[in-house]
Amino acid sequence: MSEETVLVLGCQNAAVRRLAGALAARLDGVVHNATSSLSSAPVRLVEVAPPEGKAQLAPYAGVKAMQRGMARALAREWGPHVRVNCLAPLATSPAMEAAFRGDPGMKARILGRNPLRRLGDPVAEIGATARFLLSDDASYITGHTLMVDGGSCPAT
Repeated sequence: MSEETVLVLGCQNAAVRRLAGALAARLDGVVHNATSSLSSAPVRLVEVAPPEGKAQLAPYAGVKAMQRGMARALAREWGPHVRVNCLAPLATSPAMEAAFRGDPGMKARILGRNPLRRLGDPVAEIGATARFLLSDDASYITGHTLMVDGGSCPAT
């Protein structure tokens, strides 16, 4: 592991410890992690990296797997008073529109894998889902990654 990697991991661990301390003082809470289903890497901008992985996106897929695993682990560690969930959206955004302009065939490829044949609305659909996960209506949901992607990613 490089020194830079160790420093990044150390910063992440310190942030998690600070968050855990703050939540423990409250004895309740909800942690919501919004993780994309898409890559922002310059070479493969906005290509789908499903939960089972995809060729040429191994580091990106690994980070996403870590985020899902961390949510499950923290849900067990911080329960029963703190819920931890991830949200994996596929929605319109300025970055997505720029990617479509840069690769005219990308939109057709993404929508071709999507049973609903459209991208989600970041406010009406993704925002509403985030509000649900943060609400008391989701009080029995923890350690879960909710794919809000129109069915684009296969179930794992």
